[in-house]
Amino acid sequence: MEDNQKKSGFFMRNRKYFLLMVVYVTLFMIVSTFMIVKLNQPAGKVRVPDVKGKIFNNVYNSLISRELKPEISFFDAQDVDSGIVLKQHPAPGSIVPRESRVKLVISRNNQKVEVPDVTGGPMIIAKNKLSTLHIGEKKVSLLPGVVSYIPSSEHEENTVIAQSPRAGEKVAPHSRINLLVSTGVLGRDSKMPQLSGQYIDLCYDLLLSLGVSVRQEIVAADSVEDSGKILKQSIEPGSDISKGEEIVLTVAYFERENCYYQSYEKVSFSIPSDSKDVLYEAWVEDEEHKRIRFSRVCKANEKITFIFHRTGNARIEIVKDKVKEKIITIDVDSF
Repeated sequence: MEDNQKKSGFFMRNRKYFLLMVVYVTLFMIVSTFMIVKLNQPAGKVRVPDVKGKIFNNVYNSLISRELKPEISFFDAQDVDSGIVLKQHPAPGSIVPRESRVKLVISRNNQKVEVPDVTGGPMIIAKNKLSTLHIGEKKVSLLPGVVSYIPSSEHEENTVIAQSPRAGEKVAPHSRINLLVSTGVLGRDSKMPQLSGQYIDLCYDLLLSLGVSVRQEIVAADSVEDSGKILKQSIEPGSDISKGEEIVLTVAYFERENCYYQSYEKVSFSIPSDSKDVLYEAWVEDEEHKRIRFSRVCKANEKITFIFHRTGNARIEIVKDKVKEKIITIDVDSF
């Protein structure tokens, strides 16, 4: 009896040490098991992740980072949103050689929604109309695409003048609708708008219509969501501006490892040393429409950098004094 009490007291006094020992042994077993699995995985091979039921655009990078090549086919499904992985082969957990193809069946929803007429009203009303649409009982939305601004003596400021696609056309849910918006009548008392917090592609046409010369200073963005966002403007909102005045915009840019169908891109080029002070422009042509995304008088040896929003493959024409000087192309991954 006395021996049992001594043993019990010994364990009580050293309880913390015994608990720590149990924890260390458990951790050792977990790490050992992980290392055994890792070491037993054949060299040059990789485990296939489980992507079934997930959005393809969200898992694409995961497959590429594992050195796997997605190969997709589509299945028309009316009861599933577009872009969902319905099937995959090889099965999740399979060990395959690197650079292997992973076959995926992706849902494709062919339901269409009729584009509403958003012209003639304020921009905020247009956005509301686009976001509150229905297909039967299902709520769907369309998104504002490229928003271009032009001066107009017939339409009040911030009024939607035109749209593309036009009202009545049938498009897929979540499609983008490009809008042409009035800046009102421009006079000598033009005011600088609030730009900080907006995205550069939504503001550039407005600044061109105001006759302002734009210089971009590019800084690293914390996340892809901040890419293309204007962080700072050198001319305060509400200030009087005149034609030809220069504004410096601090624009965030997040550099992605892979190309996406839609993304912000950074373009750089240098002005030749023998060039005089002359107007340089950059025209972008992609799946949206041809548009100008840089326009400024530049000096010799000046390095130009600007950001623009791209959809699909892009072709950038660098134009010097209305003469084409250089072509830059950006090709995205095909998927």
